[in-house]
Amino acid sequence: MMTIVVKNPLDANKLYVFTKGADEAIFQLLDPKSANDSETLLQERQVDEFAEQGLRTLVFGMRVLDAGMPES
Repeated sequence: MMTIVVKNPLDANKLYVFTKGADEAIFQLLDPKSANDSETLLQERQVDEFAEQGLRTLVFGMRVLDAGMPES
């Protein structure tokens, strides 16, 4: 998994966190409220279909943080 944090030059109060990695690792990071919604389930199904075809899959995630938010 690889993660970067990017500061928005147009809004100094926002930080963007971008992560890429294996589908299993990224899907575990999802908010539990969205883990079972229809869009997430569709994406998981599509990734599984690609893997069944022998294709390597990577998943990307993004989160917006307030610049003053404490690190965790």
